[in-house]
Amino acid sequence: MKKLFFTLFSAAMALLPTQAATFGYTNGTFSTSNLYRMGSTTKQGQAIRLSHEKLQLFKGKSISSVNMVFGSRNTTDKKATLFIATSLQGDPVYTQELSISKSVKLLTFNLDTPYYITGDEEELYIGYTAEISTSYKLLSADFATELENCCFAWGDEGWTDTFGTGAGGANIQLNIDDADSFTDVMMTKADMDGYLQSGGKYAFNANVFNFGTETVNDLDVKLTIDGQSSTFRSSDLN
Repeated sequence: MKKLFFTLFSAAMALLPTQAATFGYTNGTFSTSNLYRMGSTTKQGQAIRLSHEKLQLFKGKSISSVNMVFGSRNTTDKKATLFIATSLQGDPVYTQELSISKSVKLLTFNLDTPYYITGDEEELYIGYTAEISTSYKLLSADFATELENCCFAWGDEGWTDTFGTGAGGANIQLNIDDADSFTDVMMTKADMDGYLQSGGKYAFNANVFNFGTETVNDLDVKLTIDGQSSTFRSSDLN
């Protein structure tokens, strides 16, 4: 079996002054057709994960608020519980009760106590849980941005990585005060041709997203098969 690797490089980016940054994995799409449930349990929830590498981008900064989309207001008492945790299996380091004022709308919730990112965290999860009847779909996602180990949902078996389910990026965003300008280039799930004859042409399609605050104008994709590499350059990107 041949081993295939992708490496992304970005270039031609100018430094910008510090600013408030909005970070998440969604492409911003939400609608009544982009709602779902995970399993049959009445407890539902979503979360996004920040890796140690991403937390380094925000070291010394604070999460001041979160943006979320709920598919329904019909949770118990129209409430949800926001949480910040270093693990989805352990106790959260921060919780806050939220009132769901509208459904299928991007709602912003200020944290009672902003969360300070030390940069020492191995990973960080930000999300919510709520109790809701099985008649309603609470979870909202863009159904497009397929990224492994980034978005999670609560279902019958507990927290599940939604990669490969078709849900895409969870509609959760963090607002971070005084964030330094940064790029965060990631490639989503790519469609690959299957068995090919040695020496023949190879074609692939890939979706690349910049979740950072700086514009990416040029991009190199390095494709490695069995230790042999080729680099494909894209220029004049918007």
